[in-house]
Amino acid sequence: MAPFLRITLTAYEMGALPTMDSTPICAIRIKECVSTERGRTLVQKKSTMFPDWGSCFDAHIYEGRVIEVILMKSTEPLAKATMNVSALTERCRVSKNKNNSEFWMDLHPSGRIQITLQYFVEDTDIDNPKQSVRSPPQDGVLTLNKRRGAVKQPKIHAIKKHEFIATFFHQPTFCSVCKDFVWGFNKQGYRCRQCNAAIHKKCIEKIIYKCTKTATNSRDTMFQRERFNVDVPHRFKTYNYKSPTFCDHCGSLLWGLFKQGLKCDDCSMNVHSACEKKVANLCGVDQKMLAEVLSLIAQDSNKKQVESNDNGPEIGIYQDRSSISEPSAGGKDSSVRLDPPPGPTPQPCLHLTMNHLLFHKVLGKGSFGKVMLAELKGKGIFFAVKALKKDVVLMDDDIECTMVEKRVLSLAWNNPFLTHLYSTFQTR
Repeated sequence: MAPFLRITLTAYEMGALPTMDSTPICAIRIKECVSTERGRTLVQKKSTMFPDWGSCFDAHIYEGRVIEVILMKSTEPLAKATMNVSALTERCRVSKNKNNSEFWMDLHPSGRIQITLQYFVEDTDIDNPKQSVRSPPQDGVLTLNKRRGAVKQPKIHAIKKHEFIATFFHQPTFCSVCKDFVWGFNKQGYRCRQCNAAIHKKCIEKIIYKCTKTATNSRDTMFQRERFNVDVPHRFKTYNYKSPTFCDHCGSLLWGLFKQGLKCDDCSMNVHSACEKKVANLCGVDQKMLAEVLSLIAQDSNKKQVESNDNGPEIGIYQDRSSISEPSAGGKDSSVRLDPPPGPTPQPCLHLTMNHLLFHKVLGKGSFGKVMLAELKGKGIFFAVKALKKDVVLMDDDIECTMVEKRVLSLAWNNPFLTHLYSTFQTR
């Protein structure tokens, strides 16, 4: 990473310019030196910035880079000046304030602004990272140490007091629910941060016991006792395993030459000595089968409720009298007829694909994908298309964040000042 300058606009003086009722706006344009067929020219690659007075912005130090400062009244430019980044860097290096400099810069045709500079360089000492973080600045140069402690916290799936985190298992691991092998690449399954239980991603909805770090007289034991009348503690005893065996709770291998773990005399459950206090009192209970039965019971109850609602229409107290037919001329009452109100005519939906769009250029890049400028063929309508890398989204377990972003953009359709979501699709 190249060294950069941190520039702060602190004050201004209008000089001979007419006085203003409001504070003027300062526009910053950073231009790069590009070689073309006609020679070198300055090109602005980034959008114009409008920093507030007293705020700062960063500018990396590249050869030929120029910063243009424009003092504006609303959209009308009043005065401007051009600064060379290399000259500003040299001013910081020769200053007596340890790479900090503060000076007034004259504007054309009149006025001036006060600028504060700070010079930073990237610390490239990777052989001894601890020394590079804690060592004082060398030669009076301030340094930014890597990402300055920025850490992305893993996403937590809270299920029945468990705190499951997508985990990459470095050794063969078995699921504590279905007892099958946890296979796959990258992050194969989930592991609870409190009780260390390892499960498949597909088995996260089949958890029936709550996590309380310990199973002795816990709320989980009371819950199972009241609902299912299940309160059968395990009878663990130290056991010598003659073949490789895996823990039925955390899923990892039972290490050691003798007395590797504990085994239940009734259900033959194998656990580590450290996992004994974290196992729920479910001796002889098949958690997977119990979860499937509970799901079937819930489906049957929902089905019966739907059937009861379909037996006949419910007539409200404030029903419209016009919807009820009049008695027939023969004197017999005709049946009540409820005419549903006419609904809107459904319009065909346009399903966009890659073939409907013509891509022109890349507008921006990020860690999840790109934003490209595209034109709808035959319509002359331009869109900003955000293309996401599905493998990166799945690897970081950010599917919910993507769906939340889609939902927010959908809700903002009626607001003329927000970005509107036109369509979503996926290629493969």
